[in-house]
Amino acid sequence: MASRIGTPADWLRALLRVPLFIKIVVANLTLLAAIALLSAYASSPGGWDSPTLWAGGFLLLALLNGLLVRLALRPLRQIEAVVRRVEEGDPRARVPESAIADRELHRLAEVVNRMLDAIEGERHLKARLNASMARAEEAERGRIAGELFNDTSQTLSAALLHLQLAARHLDGGPGSERDPGRELESARADVLAALSGIQRIARSLRPPELDELGPFTALAGHARRITQRTGVPIELSGALPPGTLEAETSLAFFRVLQEAVTNAAVHGAPSKVQVSIEVMSGEVRAAVSDDGRGFDVGALDDHPEAHLGVRQMFERSRQVQGELQVRSGKGEGTTVVLRVPRSQKNVGVA
Repeated sequence: MASRIGTPADWLRALLRVPLFIKIVVANLTLLAAIALLSAYASSPGGWDSPTLWAGGFLLLALLNGLLVRLALRPLRQIEAVVRRVEEGDPRARVPESAIADRELHRLAEVVNRMLDAIEGERHLKARLNASMARAEEAERGRIAGELFNDTSQTLSAALLHLQLAARHLDGGPGSERDPGRELESARADVLAALSGIQRIARSLRPPELDELGPFTALAGHARRITQRTGVPIELSGALPPGTLEAETSLAFFRVLQEAVTNAAVHGAPSKVQVSIEVMSGEVRAAVSDDGRGFDVGALDDHPEAHLGVRQMFERSRQVQGELQVRSGKGEGTTVVLRVPRSQKNVGVA
């Protein structure tokens, strides 16, 4: 079988792809060899004896050596230029394939391009998530507005009507035959109902226990309300003394566990939910476990708009240098583990 002989272009391409180290060594050896040859020629009979010729020869050799080294380092300059373009706001910049890059530089360029692709993908994913979160926030605003209008506003309107009827009785106007005491009592009941609705809405937005008694008490109150709503028992164990967490960390800690408990009880269809909180030397660890239907954790990457609450949990934990783990599988229940750093002034305090 006849062997295939490469074309001159193949030979040149193979020559240019030798490792960068070898390229630089060859360039410097070439310069040294040329100097040795010039020295031998100059010392021979009839050799160069003019300083100008010597200077010109050395300058030419230095230029040739510089060109060889510059050619060898060109792939590195291309990588540097691409990174600078990305820093300046061009996320689509990529390192072009170089015919003179050796295997190591070629792998480096591939790694840089993969990294830039990952950053670009993360940027698009974050944009989609931000859009989804904006829609969810707008839907929440609509829900709250609807509750205020349909429940609280109508209840206050009814209270106003009862007060008007009571006032007519006192003035002796039309409708004065109605018992003012009953109308005032009805107005009082309506105002109390409206007040209860406002408190319920405010508590859902930010429970007052969170600032007054800390995230553990706020979480316990949230768990009681979820149990009343769904009938799913929620067991809390452990403790979290006041001042264990910084204010921002405390808020993120509560919001992540609030979402985890709500997801487990409302969407997981479990027989029970268990929440444990453990204070360690440098961190606070919390776990929310249920025996419900579970879900495919891998779908978080495939469908970024799905499980938006879980994604918000990850984002909140990252914002306070925390770590969140979600373990789940269809029919296997779900376990959410959150670790957040303790307040530095209380680290080491039992």
